[in-house]
Amino acid sequence: MRTRHLLGACSVALVLLSSAPASAAVIPIGIGAFGAGSTLTTFATQVNGGEVNGATVDGILFTYSFGDDALIFDGGPGTTNNVAPLNIVSVGQNDGVLSMALPGYVNRFGFGYAVLATVPLADATTISIFDGATLLGSLVYAGVPDPVFTGGFAGIESTILFNRVQVIFNSAVVDTLHWRHLWVVAALIWAGAMAEQVTREQRFAR
Repeated sequence: MRTRHLLGACSVALVLLSSAPASAAVIPIGIGAFGAGSTLTTFATQVNGGEVNGATVDGILFTYSFGDDALIFDGGPGTTNNVAPLNIVSVGQNDGVLSMALPGYVNRFGFGYAVLATVPLADATTISIFDGATLLGSLVYAGVPDPVFTGGFAGIESTILFNRVQVIFNSAVVDTLHWRHLWVVAALIWAGAMAEQVTREQRFAR
């Protein structure tokens, strides 16, 4: 019987811009930053138990550093404050990197998540953003019971557009029997079609 880990639901909001400034900074943002013009991608049309590594959903290519038979589409932890089935669920090694190649350049990204814990964690998940192979920045996110499993919403905004995202989770949060490891990533993905160009000052003046 396969060890079962939960990958949380991701609400990922992406807003496309037409050009990028010369210098970059990244800041954390909430789900409220993804407003008009954003569209929602879910995993509702995926096969329950289907392979995540190599899957493309609404133009987003998902890959996992440990390859096949480690992540599947599944009901996961069910519905939390920030997660809704179907989710990406870990059934193998849960200390890998989930990569998402986006269909275009964006300046915002966010997702709901949960990990196997019921207490606050300072380093529940980490988002890293890239322009191709170039790392633009990373942010670490704290999680709190949401309402049972530790999780929340993790969002990032960059002053330089990006087209690739990597996500890792706190894999140390597991029980001693290695019976069930819980981490949550991507069940809901928000994508903006085309946003009006705004200046760095406008994007951060919230």
